[in-house]
This record gives sequence, structure tokens and C-alpha cells, in this order.
Amino acid sequence: EGEVARLKGELETTSRGAQQAEERAEKLTDATHTWREQIEQSQRTIDAQAQAYAEERVCSEDASRRCEVLQAKLGQRDREVESLEAQVKELHGLRAQNEAAQARVRAFEQMQGQIQAEAGRRAAFQHGLRQRPPMPYPQMLQMLEDAGGSIAQLQGVVGAKEREVAFLQARTAEMAKVQEMAQEAEQQVMRIKEALDWKTIAVQQMTATV
Repeated sequence: EGEVARLKGELETTSRGAQQAEERAEKLTDATHTWREQIEQSQRTIDAQAQAYAEERVCSEDASRRCEVLQAKLGQRDREVESLEAQVKELHGLRAQNEAAQARVRAFEQMQGQIQAEAGRRAAFQHGLRQRPPMPYPQMLQMLEDAGGSIAQLQGVVGAKEREVAFLQARTAEMAKVQEMAQEAEQQVMRIKEALDWKTIAVQQMTATV
């Protein structure tokens, strides 16, 4: 009987130890599941971050390429603006020359009117001479020679001024066309500058986000 009691005690002790071991095994199993879920969640997080990083890198490279393209275009636009500004400056000079030529035309026309008026007075004077009583031949010959030389000189001046006026009038018509070109060039420069303003802002914003 004593041996049986001892065996029963050992059996109970073994049973309790086995039960405790089963409980520990269940706890370890639960912990293992929890750890596995945490590891899987961490792996999913790492994969998502890696994917996001790869996408962000692609976007950054694409943004950098677009910035380079826009900067190249801006450089080209800058050169075009410089060329147009040089043309506008040249056209302003031509406009000043045109205004000076027009002023000379007006002065020449005024001079032509004065010369023609003087020629009219000379003709009237000669007509008056013909209406007067005859004068001594030597005096009359000298007067006619003086008057004829003066009239011929005036007519030569008038002819030269008329040719110069015709040339300046043709130049004035050409300058009017140049003025139209200058205005068109100025408008084109303004449009390009406006385009450069908003493109520069776009590049700055894109560069800030890269």
C-alpha cells in the first residue's frame, strides 16, 4: 500500500507537470502566432515603404528631367528675348532717324515754298520790267543776265531739293513700315516675357518639390 501511495503521488506530480507544460506550450504557441503576425506586418510595412520609395525616386527623376527640359527652354527663350530686345533697340534708332527725316522733309518743303515764292517774285519783277519804258541796252542786258542767273540758280536749287524731298518721302514710307515692325517686335517681347514669368514660377515650384 505504501508503494501504491508513492506511485500515485508521483503520478499526480507528473500529471501536474504535464499540465503545466501543456499550458506553457499553449502560451508559447499563442506568442509564436503573435510574433509571426507582427513579423508579417513589419514585412508588409517594409515592402510598402520600399515601393513608395521606388515610386518617389521615379517621380523625382522624372521631375528632374522635366526641370532640365524647362530650364533649357527658358535659356532658349532668354536668348530669343535678348535678340528681340536688340532688334527693338535698333528699330527705336530707326524710328528716331525717321522722325529726324520727317523734320527735314518739313523743313525742305518750307524752303521749297520760299524758293518758289522767290521765283514768283522774280518773274513778277521781270514782268514789271517789261511793262516799264525802255531802258538803256547795256543796263537792261546786265539786269537780265543777273535775273536769269539768279532764276537758273534758284531753279537748280529747287530741282535738287525736289529730288531730296522725293528721296526722303520714300524713306519716310519705309520708316513707317519699320515702325510697324518695331511695334510688333515689342508686343512679341512682352508676350515672351509673360511666358517666361509663369514658366520660371513653374520651374521654381517643381524644383522646390524635388
